[in-house]
Amino acid sequence: MNAIVPAGLGAVILYAGVPLVALIVIGIVMARLYRRASKEIAFVRTGFGGEKVVMNGGALVLPVLHETMPVNMNTVRLAVERRNGDALITLDRLRIDVRAEFYVRVRPDREALATAAQTLGQRTMNPEALKELVEGKFVDALRSVAAGMTMNQLHEQRSEFVQKVQQVSSADLAMNGLELESVSLTGLDQTSIEHFNANNAFDAEGLTKLTEQIELRKKARNDIEQDTRVQIEAKNLEASRTSFTIARDAECPGCRGDVRCCRNCRHYDECFVMRARKQALEADVVVVNHHLFFADLVLRDGDEVIVLTATDSEPGVRAALVG
Repeated sequence: MNAIVPAGLGAVILYAGVPLVALIVIGIVMARLYRRASKEIAFVRTGFGGEKVVMNGGALVLPVLHETMPVNMNTVRLAVERRNGDALITLDRLRIDVRAEFYVRVRPDREALATAAQTLGQRTMNPEALKELVEGKFVDALRSVAAGMTMNQLHEQRSEFVQKVQQVSSADLAMNGLELESVSLTGLDQTSIEHFNANNAFDAEGLTKLTEQIELRKKARNDIEQDTRVQIEAKNLEASRTSFTIARDAECPGCRGDVRCCRNCRHYDECFVMRARKQALEADVVVVNHHLFFADLVLRDGDEVIVLTATDSEPGVRAALVG
């Protein structure tokens, strides 16, 4: 036997069920149409109801009526390199190769987000596309700052160079809703001389200075090398003379300052004994004291007639000179 549902109860169920189903359907639709922003990705909604910048919350996005533009809130590293023919020209007209890294992001405020979405579009989501758009601004900043500093100043004052580049770049980036967090100078070196164009006025002046500096350094290096070589040779000569003196004294221990009778002695020719002996060899009769006689006796190589007068000092002098 089938149950009989009262007509009034069926109407109540119908009236209660339809709104419930409608709410569920609306909830599902709203969940699908509601879009939330994250800490990494914000978005700008345009269309029906005007522009709405969403950073930390969410917004309803209706098909056909609304459009959204995502904006990357992460910091992006953009590397810029200028070298060889594209190298920077300094105040002293020299060329330098530079590699710098720029760390940029969209400024976290609603006005900047709107500006970035309008001027950059999807480029904030693609670092390479973003670099292609803003690289010219970075290069212009690098060139303008380098033109006001010499090469030595760039090398010695790197932090000041980076600060100036950051200041010049920041104003241009703000027009796109971007801000420059920091700049890192990862490479700085003189451009190879082969990339200087002698027909360019700037390069010709820089090439002249560079050539002059190189030649002066070559001359200074050569002067140092030659001075060192002369000092070494002088020291070697002094050592040789000292060594010869030591060897001579070792071979002739009996050669003393008052009787330089050794033929190896540098005083041999000026020795008074040698001069007296030479004169004596040319004389027929020679009268000498015991000191000269016994000193000459050491060098005598022939038999001669000798008359010796004995004195008290003769034994001591003979012992000292002859032994």
